[in-house]
Amino acid sequence: MTNDPKNVRGQNRRTRGARKLDLVFIQDTTGSQGKYIEASLTRCKDVCYALQKSGKVEENDGLHLAVIAFRDQGQGDEYVTQDFNGFTNNVDSVVQNLGTLVASGGGDGPEALAAALSNAMNLKWRRDSAKVAVIITDAPPHGIGELGDFYKDGDPDGKDPLMIARTMARRGIAIFFVACEPTLSNHYTFAHDFYMALAKLTSGSMLPLTNTEILAPLIVGFALEHLEVDSLTTEFEPLVAQFHREGMSEADIVNKLFALMRSRSVKVTSLKSTPVYSESPTASKNVLTWMNAKSTKAGRDQMYHRTRIESPQNL
Repeated sequence: MTNDPKNVRGQNRRTRGARKLDLVFIQDTTGSQGKYIEASLTRCKDVCYALQKSGKVEENDGLHLAVIAFRDQGQGDEYVTQDFNGFTNNVDSVVQNLGTLVASGGGDGPEALAAALSNAMNLKWRRDSAKVAVIITDAPPHGIGELGDFYKDGDPDGKDPLMIARTMARRGIAIFFVACEPTLSNHYTFAHDFYMALAKLTSGSMLPLTNTEILAPLIVGFALEHLEVDSLTTEFEPLVAQFHREGMSEADIVNKLFALMRSRSVKVTSLKSTPVYSESPTASKNVLTWMNAKSTKAGRDQMYHRTRIESPQNL
């Protein structure tokens, strides 16, 4: 029986190469976000150009983009969320949409992230694409236990960001949190742990943005990493299923796949950045608690209070 994922059970499999990529920018547009909105606008074309020139994204219709803006509920803001007709392959249209965003509003700290996540989840993602949601914010969602939260029980419309993230994970949508620092860490106790949990649940990542100049490299790096990992998952999925049918243990499957990839000199782009967060055992416990919680409220009620997580020498 073959151990080549390109020909499992005689069926030719698509080999790694250029793929479709669906990428949504979810931008916090409350009052503190002016320079980050400007960075998203000025770096958007850089991101798209780098992805298209990477050779990892199919030409012509390979890259689809969307923009979702969010503020907050109950603050008299112009909108809670603002969408721009879903995905498009027109980069200029996306840049134009970003150019309409203005930083304004907010009030209590936590924002309407749950509503924005819900909108992102319900976009028309292509079935055969790698899927990435980039969230740029300096504030947590409602209901995770932060002081001064006007909606302590969570999103007033009943949307649960933890449950939404789980649904996104099942649909193969990875969340990349770009945490605007030092605001997120200095002003909130649980935001970092909650966002880290959502990132891990969706096979995503969370990195700090301390300098807007690095926004484009962060997004490109994560998108390429996810694109390549998703491609490998698609390629090796039939082989993993075959190994399970043969009764192999998880450890043996991992070793088998590792040996096969090494024999083929498989390499994957990996995003790395200078460590900024000084993690603690308590932070790790909180992340695991969120990941295992049945709901945001259930996780909130089990949180460990702790000192700040930022590393002063870097933030």
